[in-house]
Amino acid sequence: MHISKVLPSDISTKRLDSDFYRPDYLENDKILEAHELKTLGSSGKFFAGPFGSKLPSSLYLSEGIPLFRVSNVGLFEVNEDGFAYLAPEVHSELASSEVVPGDLLVVKASVGEKICRVPETIRKANITQHIIAIRPNLSVDMDFISAFLVSDYGRKQLERYSLGSIIQYLGINDARAVNYIYIDPLAQKYIGEKVRQAERLMTWSKHSTSQLQVLFKQQYKPIDAYDSFDKKAYKLKPKSVYDVITPGSYPPNIDAYFKDNPFLYLGDITEAIFTGSTKSNATDQDVAVNQATSRSCNRLFLRKPFNQVVKPEKGRYLRKKDLLLTNAAHDKAYIGKDVSFYHSDDENLPSSKVAVIRLKESTIPASYLHTYLMSDAGYIQWQSIVRGISAGIHPGDIGRIRIPTPKEGAVWEKIKQTADVTFVLAGDCSETSGRLTEAAKLIIESFIDGQITEQQLVSAQQALDIGDNSLDQDILSRLTIKGFDAGGDPLFSDLDKLYDLLAQSQQQGA
Repeated sequence: MHISKVLPSDISTKRLDSDFYRPDYLENDKILEAHELKTLGSSGKFFAGPFGSKLPSSLYLSEGIPLFRVSNVGLFEVNEDGFAYLAPEVHSELASSEVVPGDLLVVKASVGEKICRVPETIRKANITQHIIAIRPNLSVDMDFISAFLVSDYGRKQLERYSLGSIIQYLGINDARAVNYIYIDPLAQKYIGEKVRQAERLMTWSKHSTSQLQVLFKQQYKPIDAYDSFDKKAYKLKPKSVYDVITPGSYPPNIDAYFKDNPFLYLGDITEAIFTGSTKSNATDQDVAVNQATSRSCNRLFLRKPFNQVVKPEKGRYLRKKDLLLTNAAHDKAYIGKDVSFYHSDDENLPSSKVAVIRLKESTIPASYLHTYLMSDAGYIQWQSIVRGISAGIHPGDIGRIRIPTPKEGAVWEKIKQTADVTFVLAGDCSETSGRLTEAAKLIIESFIDGQITEQQLVSAQQALDIGDNSLDQDILSRLTIKGFDAGGDPLFSDLDKLYDLLAQSQQQGA
């Protein structure tokens, strides 16, 4: 419960709900008022998708015009897996909600968590009613806007203008009233460019790993090709039965898949399959290290590292080429959706909610295994080993997943020569991408807090425009995972590596 004393002049007749005047919201507004403010509505045209009755799921297709649903909008990136598509004629009927490259998408119910731009690779698309689109009018750098909205100050603005006691939901009219700080266009460009650099690195990362997926598809037919017979008539063979008797544990199309493809059991080619320790296992003699959490099992690995107390003598530090995945979730469909390829030499530990797969040396490349586990065939096998009302997987069950034996030939030789190197590079790009967007957010917060001046940002961008990155280096070198000159690990431990990746991404045309 909270009590706020608000002057009559500060009360909006449009918002008389008490939550709108929470003390922390009022304090946030007070801090922002020290800067020039503009409303988000001044940045462009606002619109949302049609009501559900006009866009039922029966209209969804497997190809056509992409439809952005909530799951397709990530933080500064588009999640293209799981796109639904609309027929061109249906899209034409919904032309008022068409989105094009450069439009900013904001999910109504995940304020400050799901915001991204429509990329150049998607020439046109549509959105559902749960997404707000902003068509920029070029009065402000929209990548700067997106970084502001995910900053602590911007997120509080979005939260304040949202409605709902259980689920906060941001309406279009309220979204227009959200304030953002207005700074010199060159300072906006400096911050916005960090977001654009992150996008280029992520594009390069995805392209690199997709090349291996193409090679993999040249060797194996898709699992759908083995899914044409009656599942209800499928009979288990005694030797195939484990200590689980749920029907989903024995997908018949997998057996058909492996009649065509010789296989190895994952447990036979691994050095170890394990999960991390829990905080309750710690003692006074333990040490604090960075720990990978279930939220880290995505393309932005360790985007926000944190310290966790563990037993060093029992802790199993992560190694380069380990595969990580979330081993517990409220919804079983999430398990196996994303498998991370650990690309770093840094010593980190998994949490109790992360499963680690470590291959033996001289077996198959970890990147080959990663590509298979992220395929449809791999996902079906992940789902077959999920147990419990609260979905989870056990290391012992992971060991019985079948892996198709690589087929000798030119394709396999190419995979062996380039795959792991490609995945390490892709991992570096992905992690650096996450750190760049974090930098954009931290720089905005540091400016609002008075730690960085507008002139510093302007000067840094002017120098970058003529090829001088010395002022940029000065700013980035002072950023830590906690903020500007805030102590803790540096956000960028190797600036030379950062600039090298950025230069390579430009050369690759990302």
